[in-house]
Amino acid sequence: MTSVFRFYAFYYQLDGVKAILTGTMRGLGILQPIVHIVFVSYYVVSPPIEYLFGYVWGYEVAGLYVGQFFGEIYHSVVIYYYVYRKRDWATIVREAHERMEREKREIQGKDYEDGGSEMQNMLN
Repeated sequence: MTSVFRFYAFYYQLDGVKAILTGTMRGLGILQPIVHIVFVSYYVVSPPIEYLFGYVWGYEVAGLYVGQFFGEIYHSVVIYYYVYRKRDWATIVREAHERMEREKREIQGKDYEDGGSEMQNMLN
């Protein structure tokens, strides 16, 4: 059973990294690749490795975690590639800044048309 705990330590570290990177992709609006990455990670990469380690080579439960671990590695590496290598972060930051400035001007224009901000109206 102690051999399983070794994989738990690395598994949960990778799981945290994967969660952060997947959240970053969702925040960028990149949803389609996530579905494909998850499918390949847990239905193509993991099962053959789980079978080999768990049943063929006799590692039993520890072998199943080895397969999941390799699925996590694949998932984390591919997500990292999509987030940090395939995106131009300077462009993403510039577009976000422009969008915030545009929304700020729109809000200021509405406040002017309404005769002041909502906070000022509430204080009066």
